[in-house]
Amino acid sequence: MESNVNYTLAGLFVIVLGAATVAVVAWLSAATDQRIYDYYRVYSIESVAGLNVNAAVRYKGVDVGQVTSVGLDKEFPDWVELILRIERGTPIRAETTAKLVVQGITGLVYVELSGGTDSPPLRPTAEQPMPVLKSSPSLVAQVTSAFQDLTVKVDRLLSDDNLTAFRQTLANLAILSSTLAGRAQSLDQAAVNLENFTGTLVVSADKLNRAVDDAAGALANTAQASVELKPLLRQVNTTFVDASTMVDSVTQTSEALRLAFVSSLQDFQKLTRSASPELSVLLYDLDRLATALERFVQALERNPRMLLFGKPTNAPGPGESNR
Repeated sequence: MESNVNYTLAGLFVIVLGAATVAVVAWLSAATDQRIYDYYRVYSIESVAGLNVNAAVRYKGVDVGQVTSVGLDKEFPDWVELILRIERGTPIRAETTAKLVVQGITGLVYVELSGGTDSPPLRPTAEQPMPVLKSSPSLVAQVTSAFQDLTVKVDRLLSDDNLTAFRQTLANLAILSSTLAGRAQSLDQAAVNLENFTGTLVVSADKLNRAVDDAAGALANTAQASVELKPLLRQVNTTFVDASTMVDSVTQTSEALRLAFVSSLQDFQKLTRSASPELSVLLYDLDRLATALERFVQALERNPRMLLFGKPTNAPGPGESNR
């Protein structure tokens, strides 16, 4: 018995069922994902190997979006342009940076956002409808840069000049060690002498302490003597001032006496013309007395200290002896 199958109706049923399935899936997707996204652009000068479209974008480890485009910049081919779709409400700031991070041992790469919490929010402008996020070097780039710097420093350290200096230093050390080995006995003797010296210092420690105490006492006595000497010096200074005043007074008195004797002498000389010989002798003696007094006054003017210390003694001449 033959079955009459209408293939047209069967095909139409399959098509309608497929369309309904697609519509239901689309409706469910639209109903479940009501999030709004903002788009940002990132430029990187390092390799983005392992980063694919739809790769995750994370803010401090939390999924906040996806990478929607990976390509080279048209104006600057050395730059890689990334377009990120990030959920609105994510705290994207002007100083927020994007960095490539390798996920575990799988080699997959995602974009990590971080930083900029104290800066203002990053918003689109008329000149830049799609805001540009700053990029920071990835860990791989940092390690590579550090390794390159280390390589340069090692090359400088191992330069020909440094190697020559290092070899010269080793040669000098060898000479020094050989010299020390040859003088081992002298060094041993020096060590023994040093040990004896330190032992002597230990034994003499009490004597040194007493000497230090005596020196401190002597310094204290000297300081006390200097304090007591100050009033004595002031008294001596006052005595010298008084003596100087007295010398000035004696000088003035002597000068007055001299003038009086000179005047009297002139008067007596007038009388000698008519006086007896005895009077002439008396006048001669008075003249000698006036002359001696004048010499005394002159000596006193030259050395007023004669009144306190007496007449200074003259130093003996050659061949003479002190008596």
